[in-house]
Amino acid sequence: VAHLARPPKGRRAEPQPLSADDINRLALWWFAPFFSGGGYCSEAISFVTGLHGRLPLKISHHGDSFSWSFYDGLPHETQ
Repeated sequence: VAHLARPPKGRRAEPQPLSADDINRLALWWFAPFFSGGGYCSEAISFVTGLHGRLPLKISHHGDSFSWSFYDGLPHETQ
């Protein structure tokens, strides 16, 4: 993980590694159609599954209708 700061005019930006403190402050609040049952839903669930435990993460269902039948069919740990 790197952070790009705006370089002085005429110079190229070089990524700088984040410190452990910087990484500990990272957080993500993701709005997606997590429980709609469509393709975007599957993609969003896959991404947050991979991110789980790596940084503070909150999800909110957004964008499509909520499908209770899809939600009920998910594994308990995904619900």
